Amino acid sequence: SPRQPRSPLAAPAVPTPVQLEPVPEEFEDKDRENLVRYTLQFAFERPLTISAVEVTTVMILEVEYGWRREATGTVFLVIAALGVVFSLVVAALIRKRVIRETYLVFGSGIIGVCAAMLLFDIGGSAGMWTLLCADPLLFTLALTSWGVCEGWATRAVKPGKWYSIETFRMFDGLFMCAGRAISPLVARFLIDMGGRNCYAAAQLIVVGLGFHSLRSICLIFWKNEKKQKEEKAKQVEAPDKPKKHESTDAALRRR
Repeated sequence: SPRQPRSPLAAPAVPTPVQLEPVPEEFEDKDRENLVRYTLQFAFERPLTISAVEVTTVMILEVEYGWRREATGTVFLVIAALGVVFSLVVAALIRKRVIRETYLVFGSGIIGVCAAMLLFDIGGSAGMWTLLCADPLLFTLALTSWGVCEGWATRAVKPGKWYSIETFRMFDGLFMCAGRAISPLVARFLIDMGGRNCYAAAQLIVVGLGFHSLRSICLIFWKNEKKQKEEKAKQVEAPDKPKKHESTDAALRRR
């Protein structure tokens, strides 16, 4: 039959909310442990990236492109503002269930790897613009991903285990401080010894390791989601089986 035209007075179609993520409290102990462990890995990898961006961007803009210190300070003001706006937008999308948290984390890891490639010097003023594009992406995506993963990890902790909330907070702070202390020194050393491309290669490796941690966390959620769907499917099929037995017994009684 031909499709009926939509009435202009009809209510607009409401988009179907995306599916909620599995609950970390219901995961098996092994998955909860791995979730906390991968989050702690990212807790060390994230400050390595962010602190290096803060130090090297100022150095590269001042030395290679002759920027004044006031201008470099303005760049980080813009980056911080973009980070705040992006975080608010992401929080609103998650709250309204427009986007799934695992898709956000996984996509942030992929975009972060692509952004790290922009750190390489391609020569001329284009190299400056690729640097200015890469820094906000690396900064904001790392912060957003960390906020989501930290929330998951605090729900996956378990009392009496090494991944209790007390242990998680201790290692979280330790790894974060260690990353912030090491990263500026290593980044400046790499630029002094090997130039911008040497630093970019090291940053690409660190961001790649961060993507591996984020991917591993998402795989834990997707595995448990698949498991829960299979269990629900079995529960739906289970009530039908007694009915089949009942019909068979009824047939035998008739005979």
